[in-house]
Amino acid sequence: MLNMKLFSIHKNGRYGYIDKTGEICITPKFYKVFEFSEGLAWAAIKIDDTYKAGFIDTNGDWAIEPKFEWGWISTLVDIKFNQGLAPVMAHNRKFQFIDTVGNAITEPIYDKVSNFSEDRALVCKDKKYGYIDREGNEIIPCQYDEPNDLIISEGDFYEGLALVSKNGEYGYIDRDGNEVMPIKYIKASRFSEGVAFIGGFFGGSFINTKGDTIMKTDHTVFGDFHEGLVVCASDTNGLIGYIDKTGEWKIEPQFKGGGRFSEGIATFKKGGKTGYIDNTGKIIIEAKFENAMPFKNGLAHVIESFDDDIRGYINTKGDYVWLEENEEEEE
Repeated sequence: MLNMKLFSIHKNGRYGYIDKTGEICITPKFYKVFEFSEGLAWAAIKIDDTYKAGFIDTNGDWAIEPKFEWGWISTLVDIKFNQGLAPVMAHNRKFQFIDTVGNAITEPIYDKVSNFSEDRALVCKDKKYGYIDREGNEIIPCQYDEPNDLIISEGDFYEGLALVSKNGEYGYIDRDGNEVMPIKYIKASRFSEGVAFIGGFFGGSFINTKGDTIMKTDHTVFGDFHEGLVVCASDTNGLIGYIDKTGEWKIEPQFKGGGRFSEGIATFKKGGKTGYIDNTGKIIIEAKFENAMPFKNGLAHVIESFDDDIRGYINTKGDYVWLEENEEEEE
């Protein structure tokens, strides 16, 4: 089952996993879980009136026994293994990193952390951020402010560069901590597909990893490029569409909201509801959801109604492969 794609589900107050067809592969018995990565998934379970977390394999067995604290929300990112290492919360409510057999590679001294990316992990001490390497060395001292939009993973390394912030301004550093693009921009995005956005709240420029401007735009940019497109709000009508790397509208601004493309599909919003479009702008799943996530491995998690608690996973045709049952939570 190592290469099987599994999706977390909620049933009878507990979490487990299904496969792409909606068949339960791991019986729901965990208090909280995250997605599988490198064959392991973070999971929490109740032991003697307290909750502990460890990592399970794709059979649902403990690969790393549940001996860590379950305060997962403090990271603002999914806890998972990347490059053979994962963050966990120790008994002192601080974070440390472990390897795939549970050995610690750092002391539990960090207030917040991100997952490893390009041999670096973002860490926080005393409200300042820096980076460690895979041996646990603090290779870039904790000196930067909270990452972009309070999303910790926005400060991860992508394509050799990381977005950093000081005093409300943004710039980029390389993996050795050298400032390769000055910290002076009001708004900036991480690098994706070779480009990043820099500028103000209304318009700016897209640059490559050398800092060269490849195009300018007057539109309001949201996020970064995915599958050759980025979400923008038009400077003329305020509606959402998608531009390509030439700055041309690939999908005309016509929506109230939109998400990044994943597997050739993106969310859009109209009339207060969310649906899905393809990369030509064609609606492939009508806007009927109150919340909808990007597609990943052929499925997307949606909430059709918060009030009626209708939620589950749909396929690219919009059919439910898993519909969550509305039952009372167990203690």
